[in-house]
Amino acid sequence: MATNPRSRLEAAETGRGVEDVSSTGGKTMNEKEETFVGAESTRERRRRLMSDPARAARVAKIREATAEMDRVYAMNLAMVREAAELTQVEVAKKLGSAQGVVSRTENRQDMYLSTLYNYLTATGATDVAIMLTVNGKAVELDLGAVLGHAALPEAEADTEDVESMLP
Repeated sequence: MATNPRSRLEAAETGRGVEDVSSTGGKTMNEKEETFVGAESTRERRRRLMSDPARAARVAKIREATAEMDRVYAMNLAMVREAAELTQVEVAKKLGSAQGVVSRTENRQDMYLSTLYNYLTATGATDVAIMLTVNGKAVELDLGAVLGHAALPEAEADTEDVESMLP
């Protein structure tokens, strides 16, 4: 007897045999047909199903795996911009600068934290932070808090140098 994956999953989750599930459309012969109508019934069913610790653990594991799959790993700033589906021209307009400045910023190997923060927020990033590990402990550095949310309104030009910013 051929079974579909949904029947096998349903059988595993309910503890019933695959034959019982597939031959009765997901119900055993002695089960009454239950109909859930409306948001309240759905919430009640979800609460009942999630009260099973094993099922709740499976759901949590699936949610964690899904969140990991949804994460975008960026190896450089251009990948961040591309993930936001923006062009250099669009980011430049948001920064109030020229496209060339965005290009130089993306290719720079060293920059001010304010430049990084401004670029990332121009691409639509929120809660901009740097994650690092210190002595085996994960540490999150919130750039907005470090900069006091007073970052410069545009990316720095590549001709700027630190001496010109000193009093």
